[in-house]
Amino acid sequence: MVLKSRPLFSLEWQARHARQTERAMIAAIAIYEVVGEPVYDTATDTWTAETTTWYTGRARVQPISSAFQAAASGNSTSVQKTLFSIPIAQIALELRTDLLVAVTASPLNTSLLAYSFVISEVLDSSNPIEKTFYCTSNLETVV
Repeated sequence: MVLKSRPLFSLEWQARHARQTERAMIAAIAIYEVVGEPVYDTATDTWTAETTTWYTGRARVQPISSAFQAAASGNSTSVQKTLFSIPIAQIALELRTDLLVAVTASPLNTSLLAYSFVISEVLDSSNPIEKTFYCTSNLETVV
């Protein structure tokens, strides 16, 4: 008797597990890029810039490394890597390094709203149940 084996990973498998994974995405993020040069307003002591938004919506935010020292000319700083997961429906979103990420809501950890993140890695699994990418954040720079 020859048994026909089905692939372990399939679109049905992905859909079934993606629903469970998305239940953990209680934060909200915005992925964007700055277009042109920021403008400084001396009266309000603020910078403004035109931006292009790539994604806004649900996410899971998970630090994945301990902070480490990064040498910058004249200013060493602490940097940390963070994994972001967004719904698998966004799998075709063509992210690239150096896009910016802001956590816009995080009901269980509001301190995440104070940091800015920069996408550093975009490769994902061959059998994803969420779209995953990695960012770095400068722990001394807060929004």
